[in-house]
Amino acid sequence: MRNILSWFANLSSKPPKNDRTSYEVEDHIKKGLEQWQYDAEFSRILNELRSAYLKFINGDESHPDIDFLRQDASNGFILDVHRIQLPMDKSLMLLAHWKQVLQSLQYINSMSDLRLKAKGSRQYSWHRHYMKPSKRRLEPGDQRFGNIELVCKMIDDQPDHIKLQSNAYVDSMYEEAEPFTDLMFKLTETY
Repeated sequence: MRNILSWFANLSSKPPKNDRTSYEVEDHIKKGLEQWQYDAEFSRILNELRSAYLKFINGDESHPDIDFLRQDASNGFILDVHRIQLPMDKSLMLLAHWKQVLQSLQYINSMSDLRLKAKGSRQYSWHRHYMKPSKRRLEPGDQRFGNIELVCKMIDDQPDHIKLQSNAYVDSMYEEAEPFTDLMFKLTETY
């Protein structure tokens, strides 16, 4: 029934489009985050992410809302915000929070964009921040945790998931990346 109602709602809405534009975190998202980061719901999400990661590195890979990525030079996670029913504003607040954490760790925003893609009658969107360690603030060759991509994917303005992926350099010009576990602890600190 819900799918039928969604289909009727899409008939009266604008057709989906393909587009790519610059993305800036809106003021109402920043202001909302200032309040939400002290809320029990916010702490619960970060604590659950940290707990799930600790279980993952100890061999328990099962969590209904979180998938962890682990390769030689690439680590990260996918948080299923659709399953935990996190609305659009709070999903973007979480993305903005992690962007702020990375900036406090000497990362700069290399690029932020909003990509739209039409798939049939559905509108897919990706809010993305691509972060790099600052060459001005860090020693030469210090790659911190590597380049980090933050993405919030939405379908018809309904949040689907947030992905954070860290890609470290495997290059003799750069020091070895710091442990991803250290980054996870920074990303999941609560107030």
